[in-house]
Amino acid sequence: KLIGEEISYVSEVPWTTLDYLIAQFKRKQHTIQLYDTAGIRKKGKTVGLERIAYAKTKSLMEYRHPITIVLIDIEEWLTKRDASLVQEFLEISGPMIVAVNKIDLLPQEEAALRIKQLQQVVKIPSWIPIVSISGKNAIALPKLMNTVLQVHRSWTDRVNTAELNSVVTRAWLTKPPRFPKNKMCKWKYITQVKAAPPTFMVSVNDKSNANFSFNSWLEKVIREWFWFAGCPIRLELREKKNDNPYADKYDT
Repeated sequence: KLIGEEISYVSEVPWTTLDYLIAQFKRKQHTIQLYDTAGIRKKGKTVGLERIAYAKTKSLMEYRHPITIVLIDIEEWLTKRDASLVQEFLEISGPMIVAVNKIDLLPQEEAALRIKQLQQVVKIPSWIPIVSISGKNAIALPKLMNTVLQVHRSWTDRVNTAELNSVVTRAWLTKPPRFPKNKMCKWKYITQVKAAPPTFMVSVNDKSNANFSFNSWLEKVIREWFWFAGCPIRLELREKKNDNPYADKYDT
């Protein structure tokens, strides 16, 4: 449906595709390369060629970091494997979208309930977009592709350093993270050092006090203002006693 032509036979029998197919198409002056990967079963049932197919899919994600669209059938009940796959893909730190397929086969209210259950069972982070589609009948595929382009912009975007520090300063003054007594981690300076994935260097006074609360607070602040839809965020903490963030540039 996306490329406008048939490039493979589609079987009603699950797990018959053992290798990913590659195709290209145009969308809003962008050339998009699509990898149609093999389906993935439970680890215990993935044997032989299926195991090789899964290894190729995972290798593709680890080294190319494409925008991964996790396709979930709304008619089928969610399994632990669905949840574990999403977590595996999150650990790879690539951009991700969840597409709930066959949305046209259920009444609107029931479909909305299934999607809510999906978020609870699979524990999909709020920053991962969820798009309801019908692949067969091409329902909401333009919306899905618009989401892909939005995630790609977030994946390659860079935040202005002055604006970033201003945002974090305001958040620190209004609602700072909580720390145990005498275990405060003070941030001094933050800058985005890399895109794809968005990576931020954070200068702090004591890395040992940078607990889960501090890291989650900082990521929340960044996402509230800059969102980074579908993209994991990496934080690299750097301990610095001097309040001048440029001091080490002149050290000898």
